[in-house]
Amino acid sequence: LTCENAIVVEGCNQTFSGTTVGVPNDNTTSGATNCTGAPGTAGQIWYSFTATADASMTISTCGSGWDTQIAVYTGTCGSLTCVTGNDDGCGLQSTLTFTTIAGQSYLLRVGGFASQSGAYTLQMVCSDGIVGCTNPAASNYDALATVDNGSCILFGCTDPLANNYNSTATSNDGSCNYCSD
Repeated sequence: LTCENAIVVEGCNQTFSGTTVGVPNDNTTSGATNCTGAPGTAGQIWYSFTATADASMTISTCGSGWDTQIAVYTGTCGSLTCVTGNDDGCGLQSTLTFTTIAGQSYLLRVGGFASQSGAYTLQMVCSDGIVGCTNPAASNYDALATVDNGSCILFGCTDPLANNYNSTATSNDGSCNYCSD
């Protein structure tokens, strides 16, 4: 199916089966961009959904028998913006998790790596909750958050050349030490 004829998904926690064998490629007309590396050149199947809540959504083709790619976009066919994508998240199949925004419409592309095509099983699972920083060590920790949105701020030395480099720090606090013994 082309981007313009995407399968409409109502709600979460669903499983779909399909095949991309014999499906024409619509990269040129859809505007599919580089979300996972180059979009595959074989056919693809498109799904559309509108998020009903801020939630964590996991999309997966794990268990399909070939090299899949999945990509999530916003925008309209012909003018797409990549939200996230995955190639080889579970062996040669794909899986990704992202935070949906209530009321936002998304387009999901299921295709293959390079010229690969085949039958797939697609799982879409949502975990409703409060979106925010779930790391208690972060300066912006939200004790009510149940879905991490990647916004956590952890202060420390972010320079890998410093003696006190902190690989978990996301924001440099000016504490880097460069003294040598």
